[in-house]
Amino acid sequence: MKKKSAIIIGTVIGVIICCGFGWWLLPVRLLGGIAAEEIAAIEVINGNNGDQFVIADAEDISRIVNGIRQVNFRKKGFGSDIDYWYQLTFIEGNGEKITSIRIRNTRYAQKDITGKQVLYYYCDGELDEVGSYLESLEAALFPDYKRDPDR
Repeated sequence: MKKKSAIIIGTVIGVIICCGFGWWLLPVRLLGGIAAEEIAAIEVINGNNGDQFVIADAEDISRIVNGIRQVNFRKKGFGSDIDYWYQLTFIEGNGEKITSIRIRNTRYAQKDITGKQVLYYYCDGELDEVGSYLESLEAALFPDYKRDPDR
């Protein structure tokens, strides 16, 4: 009887480990469940120079959201919060925060899991278009803006 219980418990643990590993390997689409029409504004903070601005134009919001949604990300790992290039906070029409994403560069994004832990995602550089667009919007608002050389 003990041998049969040990086999069942071992099998259940093995299945849980395999499912967790499979989940980890699955590609992720950030903002996948959010339509661009649901977003009234995007609050943007440039982590390199402190510039802050709000994007409220529907066309700009759609371009940024769709640019992020089309990227297939892979989970990279857990860690503590580190510097970022842009922080994007997506706001609903009633003023409530939907979600927040930090873009580190053209290959990495991060999303908060807890107050002190983040999950890192990586891609093959597809965030370049979104980053370039954010930089152009920022340059229009801040004439002294200089493009980030490290991206």
